[in-house]
Amino acid sequence: DGGLKTLATLPFGTVILVIVGLGLIAYALYSFVRARYAHL
Repeated sequence: DGGLKTLATLPFGTVILVIVGLGLIAYALYSFVRARYAHL
């Protein structure tokens, strides 16, 4: 939690946090689609 607060105080910290968050969401969607359409 402290690391995220420190990162947010940097000049582009908020932008970095948003990009990381979007990346995590994209990876979650990718994982869901891959699991859904995986051939057994």
